[in-house]
Amino acid sequence: MNRIVLLGAAIALALPGAVLAQNAPAGAYVTRPVRFTTPPVIDGKLDEPVWQTAAKLDGFRQLEPDEGAPASEPTEVYLGFDENNLYVGARCHDSAPDKLVATVLTRDADLTYDDSLQIVLDTFHDRRSGFLFATSPMGVQVDALVRNEGEEVNSSWDGIWTVRTSRDAGGWTVEMAIPWQTLRFPGRPEQDWGFNVERYVARKQEKSYWKPMRREYGFYARYKISQFGELVGLEGAHQGRRFQLAPYLVAGAEKPPEGSTSRVTHAGGDLKFNVSTDLVADLTVKTDFSETEADEQDVNLSRNSLLFPEKRVFFLEGASLFYFGDRPEPHHVADQNFLFFSRQIGLTPDGRAVIPLLGGVKLTGYQGDTSVGALSLQTEATRKPDGYGGLIDEPRTTWSVVRVKQAIGEGSSFGILGLSKDASGDHNRVGGMDWDLALNPNLRAAGYVAKSTTPGIQSDEWAGSSDVFLDSRSWRFHYAFSQFGEGFNDELGYLLRTGVRHWRADQDYVLWPETGPFKQTWFTYDMDYYTDRLTGQIQSRVNNLQANAFFRNSAGISFKFYDNLEVLTSPFEIKHGYVIPAGSYHFSNYFFGFQTDYTRAFGATGRMAWGDYYDGSYLQAFYYLSYRPMPGLLTELTFQQTQVRLKEGTFNSDIFLGTTSYSFSPRLATRVWVQWARGANLREKLDLNWEFRPGSKLFIVYENIKSYVDFFDPRQPLFGTPGRSLLAKLVFLF
Repeated sequence: MNRIVLLGAAIALALPGAVLAQNAPAGAYVTRPVRFTTPPVIDGKLDEPVWQTAAKLDGFRQLEPDEGAPASEPTEVYLGFDENNLYVGARCHDSAPDKLVATVLTRDADLTYDDSLQIVLDTFHDRRSGFLFATSPMGVQVDALVRNEGEEVNSSWDGIWTVRTSRDAGGWTVEMAIPWQTLRFPGRPEQDWGFNVERYVARKQEKSYWKPMRREYGFYARYKISQFGELVGLEGAHQGRRFQLAPYLVAGAEKPPEGSTSRVTHAGGDLKFNVSTDLVADLTVKTDFSETEADEQDVNLSRNSLLFPEKRVFFLEGASLFYFGDRPEPHHVADQNFLFFSRQIGLTPDGRAVIPLLGGVKLTGYQGDTSVGALSLQTEATRKPDGYGGLIDEPRTTWSVVRVKQAIGEGSSFGILGLSKDASGDHNRVGGMDWDLALNPNLRAAGYVAKSTTPGIQSDEWAGSSDVFLDSRSWRFHYAFSQFGEGFNDELGYLLRTGVRHWRADQDYVLWPETGPFKQTWFTYDMDYYTDRLTGQIQSRVNNLQANAFFRNSAGISFKFYDNLEVLTSPFEIKHGYVIPAGSYHFSNYFFGFQTDYTRAFGATGRMAWGDYYDGSYLQAFYYLSYRPMPGLLTELTFQQTQVRLKEGTFNSDIFLGTTSYSFSPRLATRVWVQWARGANLREKLDLNWEFRPGSKLFIVYENIKSYVDFFDPRQPLFGTPGRSLLAKLVFLF
């Protein structure tokens, strides 16, 4: 659950300063891990003699609250390796260990408000991307893939590695073992990687780094990989076994609302094959996503379709290599175009129901400075009721993607993309190229052009975009222009609109007060402007002013003002049965939001949006409460109320979401998930996730979906097919 509503993403910036790490040449942050003759026991205690021989890093410098100052709570990091693993140890000194904040235990839990230690490894030394590994005093296991210096952090990637922690009177200690097989890196006798370590002390809101970052690096400063230190001298690192086999078995039962109970049994699996140290092939047969986290409903009041993120593990691994689209913008998380969007595969076009995957192959990796991604999957022909009075009728379809990206110089790249969707008697093709140029450490320019080919469409099939992006300590500018022909048809992508020209301007001014109640404030002006590509007639114009601030704890407030102009050339059905007539509508609305300090056991977020809406008005209230009474236990309650009053009628929407999760250990967790939409549906889900050995898991999932409507509204989707199911899934990794 995203608890930060002030910008849609928390700003995490970094710091200056220069202090030499032990084992570093003069003037550089370079460290050479020591080859261990005896591997340490990974128990979190750092008591084996081998750690005394390791390379030692210290002298961390702060990000916040005192930029450039020595860390108030010292950190010492130890590095070693052998033929199988990279070993990372850490002593996190703390003057008040009884005040450590450590509440979450679930794999890939949100560590934003817990004490934590994080490392990032830029294994290809491209100064743009890396593998992230993090933990807390409770030993939670968090990993992610970082793309383009923080523009995307894919926390759904799960590597196979081990971490243990221990607490004592002096603070807490960490031991990590990261197998070479989990990483991807060039096939060279000796490795040279980018590397940095971050320490976060929650009660002080203090972030410190081994290689100091600077606030002038801008919005994504903590992931400014081009400014990382270096980890050198890893001799003999290799991928080990070339094959990993992960077969699965699913067994259970399901019952539709008006049918009888039937047994469910099926099997399949994945095979991972290391073609080389930096190129991996994944083969999948009868791919299953029964354990995937459910989508959360929302109310759509915009002219664009709702964007729901990819959560299926098979598509998430290596996803950054396939990225082709708009530069991510924190103010517009859902307002982006993606020419490849993997949720189009294995789901109905509206995204609510599953289409079985027969299998396929994926190839991802690097060859020198060239990144390569290829994907081909086939979905099964499906004909079945959708549970809302309609019928799902999809032919057997082959989906294929090819992506090649060439690194150029320091942080620039050029790439191509090819997409193909093939079904009986029908096909869709898209081809394009993109570029991302690093003009200096704070200034970038990017863009793409693409063309589609679809039977029956003969003209206006081009699309293109370009932008310029400046990010610094106090200023952030992002200007973009794009256009999409009316005939541009991308059935493997997510597009906001076609037949338009779109101008976007995002401008931020950030202040860092040294005194007073706020640690950070920023002011924003955004503008979106859409016109018809052929006639030049305006379609939409949105001006947005914002004032946001974080207090010296993690609490914050936000105020926003929107000035809207919407020109409808045809009637617009905002909700099933509610149609806004064609015409020109000029209206304004407001937003106020707050969040409390989430380092405490009880946390809350609230936001209110209100104002004019087309020929009427609307009011939307959002409430979120969280309670963490003990480590591993988290309860979250969300309630959203929406009231829309139009000349054409009035409609209300109430959505409730409640979750309670408990982690018995970092590898064993259970969760109850209940979502209710007034007059629409009720969805209940109970799951248990046990990783009984690295990479081998047991899932038990119970789900119950009840629908109170006999129609499907594509603008306000109700996800899932009504009915009950109980499934157990066992995955073994060999």
